[in-house]
Amino acid sequence: MVQQNTQERNTIVEKIHFDFTLDAFTNTNANPTIEIYLDGETCIPKTQISSKQKISFDIELKKNNQQHRLTMYRANHSNKGEQILKIEKLEADGINLNKLLDNFYFYPIYPNQWYKEQLANGTKWPEKQKGWRDLGFNGKWVMEFTTPFYTWLLKNT
Repeated sequence: MVQQNTQERNTIVEKIHFDFTLDAFTNTNANPTIEIYLDGETCIPKTQISSKQKISFDIELKKNNQQHRLTMYRANHSNKGEQILKIEKLEADGINLNKLLDNFYFYPIYPNQWYKEQLANGTKWPEKQKGWRDLGFNGKWVMEFTTPFYTWLLKNT
C-alpha cells in the first residue's frame, strides 16, 4: 500500500507551459534580475532582463486539489536611479492570462530611507500590492492557483 501511495504522489496530473513576456527600463548600469519558482523549486534560475524578453518554462503538477505558488523574485535594484521590470504578458499553454494579472500580489522590498521618509510624511505603504505589473522595487510577485489548473482558470476568468 505504501508503494501505491508513493506512485500516486509522483503521477503527473498536468503539464503546463508558461510564457512570461517581460521588459526592462533602467537609467543606471544595472538591469533587473528574476528567478522563478514553483512551490520553492526552481523553474528559471537567476536571469538578467535588459530589454523585452520572453521567458518560457514547463511545470508538472502531481496532485489534484492542491494549492500551488508560482513566485517570481525580482532583484538587482540598488535603490538608486530608476529601474523597472514590466510584466507585459503572461500565458499558460498559449492562453493569455493578462486579465488575471490584476488579481496577483507583489510583495515589494521598500528602500529603507524612502520608506522612512514616507512614514514621516504620514504615508504607510502596504506589505503587498495587488495587480502591479510595473515592478520598480525588488521583491516577489506571487501567483497562487489550485489543481486542476484549467478548473481553477475557468473559475477565475
